[in-house]
Amino acid sequence: MALYWGTSEWPAAMIEQACAIAEKYNLHLPQVEQCQYNMFVRDKMESEYRTLFETRQMGTTIWSPLYGGALAGKYNDGTLPEGSRG
Repeated sequence: MALYWGTSEWPAAMIEQACAIAEKYNLHLPQVEQCQYNMFVRDKMESEYRTLFETRQMGTTIWSPLYGGALAGKYNDGTLPEGSRG
């Protein structure tokens, strides 16, 4: 039995719809949104989700905080490491 569930890269409007359906049928609401968030990709998290997180008391877990390794200096020399997905 799942007691907590979340979404990944859903638009805020779709999450609101899911919450409305869950409330209507007395189901568990989503608790977390997993979205990309880093120095280069910030808009969705800081604008679209901001109100949603405040009103729905949702949390977040982010993916690609280092922008696929670019923010960690992995590609500073301009070459891709052997065996990398980049």
